Amino acid sequence: HEAVWVEVRKTEDALSRVGRAVIPKKLIATAEPLIQTGDILAFAAGVKGLDVSHVGLAVRQADGHVHVLHAPEKGKPVQITRQSLVAYTNSIPGHTGLLVARPLP
Repeated sequence: HEAVWVEVRKTEDALSRVGRAVIPKKLIATAEPLIQTGDILAFAAGVKGLDVSHVGLAVRQADGHVHVLHAPEKGKPVQITRQSLVAYTNSIPGHTGLLVARPLP
């Protein structure tokens, strides 16, 4: 429906005017202790016009590190990465950094 797309565009335009802080890939390990289970992880893209290339949820595992709950590929089941957030991000060349959002209680 056209009315829905008009509202989506308004929301996108409004969000585009709001500053966002991206944690550079090289600083994610430093920021990891501050990330909590349930935080929304948005992986910054190195492509002009594309802010985020992938999203997931933070899950702190028994190894003490944050891992990523995500759908890795179309048609594949949702899973938690075996790699830590830091290792996972470093393994994807297109990920330039990370945006973290914490849902309100």
